[in-house]
Amino acid sequence: MMSVKTIMRSGLLVLLSLAMTDCAGFSSKNRDIDLVGHRGARGYRPENTIPSFQYGIENNMTAIELDVNVTRDKDLIIYHDTEITGALCLDESGKPAATVPIRDLTVEELKKYDCGALQHREFPQQITVEKTRLITLKEFFEFVKSYETERKLLHATRIKVEIKFPRDYTPEDIKEAANLVVKNIEEAGMTERAVVQSFVIAALPEVRKLNKNIQTSALFEPRYSRGAAATDVHGNPRNTIIKEALNAGADMIAPHYIFITPQFVRECHRKNLRVIAWTVNDKAQMEKLLSYGVDGIISDYPDILYLAYKEWKTKKKKYKL
Repeated sequence: MMSVKTIMRSGLLVLLSLAMTDCAGFSSKNRDIDLVGHRGARGYRPENTIPSFQYGIENNMTAIELDVNVTRDKDLIIYHDTEITGALCLDESGKPAATVPIRDLTVEELKKYDCGALQHREFPQQITVEKTRLITLKEFFEFVKSYETERKLLHATRIKVEIKFPRDYTPEDIKEAANLVVKNIEEAGMTERAVVQSFVIAALPEVRKLNKNIQTSALFEPRYSRGAAATDVHGNPRNTIIKEALNAGADMIAPHYIFITPQFVRECHRKNLRVIAWTVNDKAQMEKLLSYGVDGIISDYPDILYLAYKEWKTKKKKYKL
């Protein structure tokens, strides 16, 4: 049987371990955590639509993430892929939409699709909303401001705008998209609330040239070679993506969660980079990442994310970490 002294020593070591893990970088005692609804609330409503954005805001998300594509008539439509597909949308006849590049369609043509009637095959809990139309970034900002005013919300939802590019994008495409995004953000008065992000890192400096007050976030996905190395503690792809984010002048780095370790978070914080993890749908994984010191988590399930955050926060308070 263990002695009382041994039990106390073990308990102290556990608490110290928790404290050291949670403080992975700068002091995080009162840090601001971004709870981000991925494409609104993709797990429960059709992605990148008003029903999805509304669900995310109503379920305690501090930020909403969405994707924009440049249309043929040089506007920004909110849609994840660079092509309309029958997996998400129906055409005017009610049949799965033919695959057409977004850049070949006008906003008027895009609004003819029903992108709420089909349930996403990966999200069985997703509730369909028939006759849901795509919206522009301008219309999204109008929705958010109106929604917050009508419901007298006490907090202003932050917006994470991801710029999407077709595979054959050019430097001119990058500049055009950056200009349109910045223009929309400025005209909506969202400069202080918006973050522009992209996997095309070259887009971030273009945004900063146009408005240095708009924050930017560098997205990184686990491509095969990089992803395999990301799990190898002896490799250094984490250092590589940190360097890429810094070279782009980014304020945040948003890698897939497999990149993230306590050491990675500490290094990012030393470089003044906030760390936002994507896309995390497992509650235990969320709590682990919060204990590592991340500054935000993107999830398809706002309710699970908020619950994980609340339980992690309660645990912190209990142990006074």
